[in-house]
Amino acid sequence: MRHVISVDLGGTWMRAAMVSSDGTCTAIARMRTDRHRPGEAILNDLLKIIDDARRQVPGMTDNIEAVVLGIPTTLDEDGGLALSDNLPTLSGFPLVRHLEHVFHIPVAVFNDANCFTVGEWWQGVGKGTRNFCGITLGTGIGAGLVINGNPYNGSHGCAGEIWNSPWITGRVEQYACGQAVESEYERRSGQRLNGTQIAGLAEHGDSTAMNVYSDFGTSLGQVLAFIINVIDPEAVAVGGAVAESFKFFCGTLRKTIAANTTSGANVRVEQSRLGEKAALIGAGKLFWGNQ
Repeated sequence: MRHVISVDLGGTWMRAAMVSSDGTCTAIARMRTDRHRPGEAILNDLLKIIDDARRQVPGMTDNIEAVVLGIPTTLDEDGGLALSDNLPTLSGFPLVRHLEHVFHIPVAVFNDANCFTVGEWWQGVGKGTRNFCGITLGTGIGAGLVINGNPYNGSHGCAGEIWNSPWITGRVEQYACGQAVESEYERRSGQRLNGTQIAGLAEHGDSTAMNVYSDFGTSLGQVLAFIINVIDPEAVAVGGAVAESFKFFCGTLRKTIAANTTSGANVRVEQSRLGEKAALIGAGKLFWGNQ
């Protein structure tokens, strides 16, 4: 059995756990990212949750072969993090070098949407499929692809980077992520609420909140229709914080996909089965796949 410490470093939350090569994942250590803080402050909290994850399994510290990170960006030519709207203060920050200096084991970095997708493909919604897509809906939107049974990164490592694609009068991320839900609710109600609050209102039957989610499903369905028409996957997993409200938009999402794709009626579109463990498990699988 092989073991790594997996980290999911997002714009809102950072999470860490020990993942084993059989796909199991220990309890998750987590902390809010507060992405606008200085990079050093984010690093200090990251070190804390990694250490918390290591300590959850006494006696295993010497058997951990790497720290693997899923992040919503890539590395630049100098090994620092490339500019990301989700982690703006970490642009150029030598995160890998810092972590290797502290923990004295290899550190690997992967795109967070790819981690989520591979986790769901290996142990979740996509288990047993050969062509699969994962969509993460949180601070932003990300997509990952598995083609013919292999994770697909593209020629430049940018496959699935749909967030910046032109859409209507802006870009995809303005219409299909958590911030899109919050902005649209504020436009309709005049109230600035976060996603959790809007979801709570929907749970209690608030018509404005429910209509926002319904229209969100239509927008997301239009985006996914393009992906489905290109790769014709067997299944699509929807994850991230917004996916916790999947029941409020899955109807219009599936209806829109079916109406705008050739194979949409035959594509399973489901909420993530692994939840916040998906990206952690997938990061481990990607690491071992590169060995």
